[in-house]
Amino acid sequence: MQVGPAAATSDSNTSSDTSNSTTAQELSPNEFLKLLVSQLQNQDPLNPTDQSQFVGELAQMQSVSELQQMNTTLTASSSQGSTSSALAMLGRTVTWVDSQTSSTSTGIVSAVLLTSSGVTLKVGETDVPIGNVTQVAGS
Repeated sequence: MQVGPAAATSDSNTSSDTSNSTTAQELSPNEFLKLLVSQLQNQDPLNPTDQSQFVGELAQMQSVSELQQMNTTLTASSSQGSTSSALAMLGRTVTWVDSQTSSTSTGIVSAVLLTSSGVTLKVGETDVPIGNVTQVAGS
């Protein structure tokens, strides 16, 4: 009788050790599910783990996944330029560098465009990526 639980406990400890080392590096959802299945397969049948613990772990994994997705979204939007910063430029005079000719131009921002390549300012007939703006003057 002691051979079974001892073996299950040993396997369970191995899974926990793997979990701790993997968590330090980031645990992907697939790795988490593999670990969970491994824990279920190796648990002591005479002393099963509380189901609420597994539900809690799944809820935690979902929360972490959502936070990672939100972080990715926020990082992408900040790298494209801040919409609020662009809106603050409406009606102001901006100076920018043309990425094709490297020449500088100046004009008044009449609109803010949200494009697939990021935030763009409409200055006269020209679309200016917000990253090309070098100076903003008052209205």
